[in-house]
Amino acid sequence: MPNNAFMNIEPEALYSLFDTLIIPIEKPINSLEIDQVRLNAPTLILFLKSECTSAETEFLRKIYASIGLSSTDVELNILKDSDAINDQIKGKSGTLLLWGIEYDAMEKYSPKIIKDATIIALDALQDIINNPVLKSKLWNCLKPLFLK
Repeated sequence: MPNNAFMNIEPEALYSLFDTLIIPIEKPINSLEIDQVRLNAPTLILFLKSECTSAETEFLRKIYASIGLSSTDVELNILKDSDAINDQIKGKSGTLLLWGIEYDAMEKYSPKIIKDATIIALDALQDIINNPVLKSKLWNCLKPLFLK
């Protein structure tokens, strides 16, 4: 007797099989609830100690382009007082880059996840612009987060 792995289904049985399938009812898109706050939230949030120079602004634009973001995906915050960082990051979600700001004894270029935020302490922008080793560290830090 041959070992046949296939089953033969009579046409009548095949029709009744399809009659018993449960097909989900599609919901129209306008009835779906969308979290508008999360939808409009920036992907990347930057914290700097001072206003950017033109060279730093250009460098940031290159970073945005390399990770597939535009300036509309980014929120920029200038902190005159580094001690205010704890108040500033409360309730933030997304990726927070702290340029030249010490935070909670974090190791630089090592992402730390706190609630809905990934926080990364980095060297100051001007230091990274002039140092190929730091540029490489920055890229190796951002690449796994944004280019999956």
